[in-house]
Amino acid sequence: MRRALTLLATAALALGACNDDDEPSADRPSTDVPTVAPPATTPTDDRDRFRQPDAGEGQLDVTGTVRDAEVRRISDEPSDLAQYQYFVIEDEQGPPLRVAAAGDLALDPPVRERLFAPRCAGKVRATFKVAPVARPAGFDYELLTARVLRDDC
Repeated sequence: MRRALTLLATAALALGACNDDDEPSADRPSTDVPTVAPPATTPTDDRDRFRQPDAGEGQLDVTGTVRDAEVRRISDEPSDLAQYQYFVIEDEQGPPLRVAAAGDLALDPPVRERLFAPRCAGKVRATFKVAPVARPAGFDYELLTARVLRDDC
């Protein structure tokens, strides 16, 4: 008798799990996960907001302030510890520039501290000498030199 009840209970569970309706049953929660649309921005949208190097363009002198400064790694490889400072220069004469400064760039420590300190974002006016990069990788220019003109930090 016990064996018959066990077989009957197993069959009932199997039939309940095989519900062919497209609608979820009242006793079984839906497993549908709502989909979220990806953001509408694309790399081309981002590139339209920033100045892009012209073909054959050489070094530029830019005056402005730094914003969005952060340290980034060059690669995702755990053994690669190389990093650079990424930032945006708010150019006084045109669109902002996406710039990278090599981790070993020989900027005077007080200049580096003022330019890249989060508390100083947008408060330090400086001149920058930048050069276009051959292959953009999240930035379009590399920093060659910087000189602080005004420090409101």
